[in-house]
Amino acid sequence: GVGSLSEAIKAGLERDARRLLGGDVALRLLHRPAMPEQRSYLNREGTLSEIIEMRAMARTVSGHKRTLVELKGVDQLYPLVGQIRLEGSNSIKKVLSKQGGMWGAIAEIGLLRKLNLKVGNSLRIGEAEFVITGVIVKEPDRIASVLSLGPRIMVSSKALPETQLIQPGSQIRFRYRVLLPETERVIDWIERLKEAFPTAGWRIRARDQATPGLQRFIDYITLF
Repeated sequence: GVGSLSEAIKAGLERDARRLLGGDVALRLLHRPAMPEQRSYLNREGTLSEIIEMRAMARTVSGHKRTLVELKGVDQLYPLVGQIRLEGSNSIKKVLSKQGGMWGAIAEIGLLRKLNLKVGNSLRIGEAEFVITGVIVKEPDRIASVLSLGPRIMVSSKALPETQLIQPGSQIRFRYRVLLPETERVIDWIERLKEAFPTAGWRIRARDQATPGLQRFIDYITLF
């Protein structure tokens, strides 16, 4: 019974691996973005989406309340696979756009409760002020992320420079998701990528490695 349950969970993860990973291949760089020639290569080879993640402090405009958050900057193509669910039926592109001189931000309900805020209120991250335009219900690739130390807040990657948090030495994760043509074999594509950029220093994950931490946890629980 334990073995059957374990295999059923793993089969479910494999079935949804593309959505959980956010594409066919995911690349991660720490502290620095991909070089222009690397981005050009990835754009030629498939559909590329960039995500920038970091930990930051979010605070009310008055500064009386603050909390640690997982800040995620996304581009216009996010998510490449799957759908992000927000309260209501708003488009993510619309809620993260700049309106009235202020960028929009969407957050998990836990952040709003900690700061006693609601949709339409403003908060500050770094040196930038954002207006909360939506509440995140479900993030398609959240399970593939590292352990979170705070609630999620998501903004447009175009708004991140205004926070002034992207500085040398900052703990920033640059993630690149690539959606390949249906006729392309993932393993062959990864081998060509390694040959093209042998010293790139990025961590490469394919669909079969979408949730390695969760799969190890399942193995430990099954063994126990």
